[in-house]
Amino acid sequence: MTAINFLLDNLDFLAEIILFILIYQYITSEKIKLRWYIIIPLVIRFLFVLSPALSYVLGHAFLVVYSLYRNRYGNRLLDIFYGLFPIIIESLVHNLIIYGIALVINRHYLIVLNHFHLNLVIELLVFPVFWVIIKTLKVDFKALNYGFRKSFSKYFLLLIDISMLSYALLLQYITFFVQQSPRGRDWHVYLVVTYALLFLATLVYINATFSERLKEEVLLQKDRQMSDLAHYSQQIEQLYTDLRRFRHDYLNVLSSIKYGIDSKDMKPLKVSWLVKFWKHRDSLLPFTLRSATSLKYQGWNCWIS
Repeated sequence: MTAINFLLDNLDFLAEIILFILIYQYITSEKIKLRWYIIIPLVIRFLFVLSPALSYVLGHAFLVVYSLYRNRYGNRLLDIFYGLFPIIIESLVHNLIIYGIALVINRHYLIVLNHFHLNLVIELLVFPVFWVIIKTLKVDFKALNYGFRKSFSKYFLLLIDISMLSYALLLQYITFFVQQSPRGRDWHVYLVVTYALLFLATLVYINATFSERLKEEVLLQKDRQMSDLAHYSQQIEQLYTDLRRFRHDYLNVLSSIKYGIDSKDMKPLKVSWLVKFWKHRDSLLPFTLRSATSLKYQGWNCWIS
């Protein structure tokens, strides 16, 4: 390997790790500080000098570990989904671009795969292609996040996690063992293309399902708000009616008081006052007169205190 190829290989590796973080941030809407885009790829690449196997495993599993550690939504299946999604998407889009280039130039995809400079360019194209696919299919990750957090499809999420993990392991097996034989090279293409179609179809399906559920919940919340508003309006109207009634009775009491004072006859005033008091006893006393007469000795202590 020449110095240029060595440099390109390292840049390709660093670009891959940065791409994982970028896709993770895109699908989770979690803000990741810029320094981690630099520190994490460099640390993982440094580990490659000490242990290539450890570096390779860590480079494809660090987001799963991070997501499980954060447990942002309190759902382990969702943590695993977020951790595996960037790795799976990078693998699918990267390989599909390679297959497309191989078809255009009429060469086997392994020939394209061995060009270091071309691999770096393909790695840089993965996120734009992924973004175009998502926008074309109208996949809304906010709806997906909401649906998964609400556990709309818990067992379906488990199946997706198992399928992603199975795809990743099977692809590695084909890459390191089966692909070395002439007949085994096509299995790599079959697996990537088949899983890409299934995975994208699954995303579209769950996105449509969760979006519909989200719309139903929004409509239900609006109905509840309208019901609460109607109930509140009825309460306001009732309060207004009570206030008008109280104002009318209050004016009558004042008229009675004035009449009693002017005529120097307080008997009608006492009768009027007792009638009004009895009529509004529930609002004037903490207990009704009926309840007060039935209170025992302990109850009278409450009145005294």
